[in-house]
Amino acid sequence: MAEFTYQTRKKITENWVNGLKEKGSHLSPQEKDMLPDVYGYTIPQNACGDMRKLLADGSYESLSELYKSRYQKLVDVCVPAEYQEEFYFALDQMNQYQMTAGWYRRSLRSGSYEPFAEQSVKTLRAYARLDFYGVSLVNLLTGDTDPETYDHARNDYFSYAEMLAAKIDRGDEESIQAVKDILLGEGNTAMLSHELIRSIVMSRNEELYELLGKFLLARERGRRSARRWMPAGRRHSCICLRLLKKIISSVTRPLSARRPHGSVFLMRRAWIGSLKNCCG
Repeated sequence: MAEFTYQTRKKITENWVNGLKEKGSHLSPQEKDMLPDVYGYTIPQNACGDMRKLLADGSYESLSELYKSRYQKLVDVCVPAEYQEEFYFALDQMNQYQMTAGWYRRSLRSGSYEPFAEQSVKTLRAYARLDFYGVSLVNLLTGDTDPETYDHARNDYFSYAEMLAAKIDRGDEESIQAVKDILLGEGNTAMLSHELIRSIVMSRNEELYELLGKFLLARERGRRSARRWMPAGRRHSCICLRLLKKIISSVTRPLSARRPHGSVFLMRRAWIGSLKNCCG
């Protein structure tokens, strides 16, 4: 994929963003602010602030209720009709996840939807991106699409974890099988991503928890990704701990003969901290 560069990816992103602006020309100013921009990470703080206030004062009990009432026209622009039920399902699962996650963040949980206003916008944009690509998420995960689209999806910001977790929990067999194929296949490490690991621990699928744990036992790249994203999932995904406890030993024991004791201790502490946060 050497022929694809930052400039070619930027051009694709600009086409996507401009196309949505044209498609959403009838939207309100606030809804237009919630459409994606070329930078990917920019989140409309005013819109998210309004969402948090409406959720806090009890005007709406869930994110799906809020979006259906106030942003349905925006959803129609970004999410194809056949995926809207799945999108609303994904929104309403968010309060099952941790509000914060990562190596250096204290993981916190809450039954409220207020902390997830920003992530709801990212998920909306993820559905809009997938619609722009014109292929299924399974095709993107497995690389079964044209090389330029695959390159863009892999290298541009694409927050699809909530989408994939929703597909898994709604019993989409094609998506579940694609994840299994990535975890079980030979030479599939390149298909692994932070978003894929997040989607597994966000789902309720215990079989995928176990397969993820076995995958991580054998691959260093996977262990690094999991240490960062394990805390992002459901409390129930801590079933992985039974296997991940073995990872601590598998990572540190062989290294103890080659690295100073202090570095091995720090690695062990990092893993233990991540696993504790998973149940935090």
